[in-house]
Amino acid sequence: MSVDAQIRIPPTEAEIEQLFAGWREELASCRKFAPAARNYAVSRLSADVGLRINEACMLDLDDVRWELGRFGKLNVRHGKGSRRKGPKQRLVASEMRCKSERA
Repeated sequence: MSVDAQIRIPPTEAEIEQLFAGWREELASCRKFAPAARNYAVSRLSADVGLRINEACMLDLDDVRWELGRFGKLNVRHGKGSRRKGPKQRLVASEMRCKSERA
């Protein structure tokens, strides 16, 4: 059985912005706002900052360190671990930008 390997090309910045723009429009009329807003915020955070899925799921409000830098930093307590050493803790710059700064 032969499997043809294909190169996976990541989406462009414009394609990512188009995805989130459509998602923002749907938030206004969705039936269950809280879970939809949560999913949007976590996805936006992952896209902007580069968090892994598990890292984003394990964040608490106490992990946001506003006193560190202009936009604060995220204390990622459950980061990707190296071999047999368990999860690594790290600080990630929180670049939460407004729409005008993204353009």
